[in-house]
Amino acid sequence: MKRPDNRDSFEAKAKLNEIGNAVAALLPQRFIESYRELVAVGEGQVALENLCSNLDDCNVPLSADLLTELRDACRRFNVAPKYWQDVNEA
Repeated sequence: MKRPDNRDSFEAKAKLNEIGNAVAALLPQRFIESYRELVAVGEGQVALENLCSNLDDCNVPLSADLLTELRDACRRFNVAPKYWQDVNEA
């Protein structure tokens, strides 16, 4: 039986979902679906790594606020800087 999420995990997933919602219109739907699936099963680090790679590959610029949120989430989930440092600011 899967243990219920603790408060920190719930808050982290909520933040990841917020980021996903903010970029949903900027990327192909298949990338967002994959991101959401990974977040749902507790793979936040992998979800963020893939999201950053997709944003960079598609050359999607983000607002300064969204970029800050993304980078903060990446730091929280120990995502290597090589993934998030090349995401572009609008």
